[in-house]
Amino acid sequence: MITHEKATDKNIITKQVVINTPTSARLLPITADKKVIDEIQQALNELERLKKFKETFDNYELSKKQDFIAYENWQECEAELKKSPTAEEVCMALSEYLITKVVYKHKTRTFSLRKSTFNVELVSYYYDEDKKDYVMHFEFAEPLPPHLIVMIGRFYEGEIK
Repeated sequence: MITHEKATDKNIITKQVVINTPTSARLLPITADKKVIDEIQQALNELERLKKFKETFDNYELSKKQDFIAYENWQECEAELKKSPTAEEVCMALSEYLITKVVYKHKTRTFSLRKSTFNVELVSYYYDEDKKDYVMHFEFAEPLPPHLIVMIGRFYEGEIK
């Protein structure tokens, strides 16, 4: 930005040019032909425009990085939701709900209550020859909450894949 102009010859002039930096501004006296000073002024204006563009671009790049991180986090969450729970996770959830130890028997594909002398089958999952499909059988005195039923279903779904 040119702030002060002083004519010394018809085409030769002196102007005070303001050079802006991030922390300060400097006045620089320039004595030259009017056309040269106009070119300097245009170059300084272009430089200011490019600085603003760079700031915008830097902000855009930062935004892109943040969007990418958010997208990666979303993919991680989606992968976790698609992942079937393990037998241990289901046993722990059932044990917390029933306030007693639940175990999973891999051979028979059943979740059972562990009592001191015997096991009580809570959930069994087997192939029914008559129905030609897998069947899940629940043995509970009271209905299970939906999140546990879904968890058990997702577990068995992962088992037969």
